[in-house]
Amino acid sequence: MSYIFFFDTIQLRNCIIQFIILFATRYLLDKSKLSIIKYIICISIAGSIHVLSWLFLSLLLIKIVKTKIGYQRIFAIATCLFALCLILQPVLPQIIDAVVKFLKRGSGYFDGTISYGFWAVMALHMLGLIPLYWYNNKITDENSKAKINLILKIEIIVGLFLPFCFINNNFNRIFRNILVLDTIGLTLLYENLKKSTEANDVTLAA
Repeated sequence: MSYIFFFDTIQLRNCIIQFIILFATRYLLDKSKLSIIKYIICISIAGSIHVLSWLFLSLLLIKIVKTKIGYQRIFAIATCLFALCLILQPVLPQIIDAVVKFLKRGSGYFDGTISYGFWAVMALHMLGLIPLYWYNNKITDENSKAKINLILKIEIIVGLFLPFCFINNNFNRIFRNILVLDTIGLTLLYENLKKSTEANDVTLAA
């Protein structure tokens, strides 16, 4: 949590809501119905502080989608949305204006420019995700494996919002804010891999 504070002090509201969202992810591992209510309450509190928080209600898909094929389909949808965003690029400003007028909020997210900072954020994610995906099956601790799988699922679902990053750099926060989850996943992976192996060295380097 202190990592996020020092990383994002300039955007204090974003820092606060990310405290709440990261805390709420524990309820995604819990299988009880009450955990769903707890997660929604946490996101509602965060949403009252920053409108971006409501996007994280999409992570409730983790409670619904149980199969590998399901997540492959989500990844395919994210890819299609990205392609659609490129195709609709000439009329995107009109669509965005209509959304802003309807919501009466979030205009700052739909008015701006795109810079290469987006690619830096995605490069950091790939640096974390590749070891998590490649080496997750090499660990035997079921508790750690479940947590790493949860982080992978979160990353796939959040990928649905990737096209937004080509509209405005403010949406980079969605991905930047969950970098700490990648770090947690890599730590769990490193601690459970056999020492002095290629997988362990790659994870430590990442």
